[in-house]
Amino acid sequence: MADANSMCYTYGRSKTLIKQRLEKYKLQCEKGQQAIHEHMEQVPLILDMETISNLINNLINQDQHQLRLEFERRKTMLRLNAEEHRLVEKFYELKPRQTE
Repeated sequence: MADANSMCYTYGRSKTLIKQRLEKYKLQCEKGQQAIHEHMEQVPLILDMETISNLINNLINQDQHQLRLEFERRKTMLRLNAEEHRLVEKFYELKPRQTE
């Protein structure tokens, strides 16, 4: 009954051809998985989690170093500007004359 109602013949491909291709793809998939497994066994674990963590921290610190320098520069400039402003105010509180 299943053979009589099979759709394989209507598409122009025989069941044996479909089965052969299915087996071929299964074998290719198994070979690929086996090759991946062998490769994973051969590759040494060069980077452990501590090394990765240290690399990430070093990258972050390098980027933050530039930010820290810029922050310190701006903080110093702000402090100096405030000091200059205070000195100018003190000077004008003395009410200098035009000749002084």
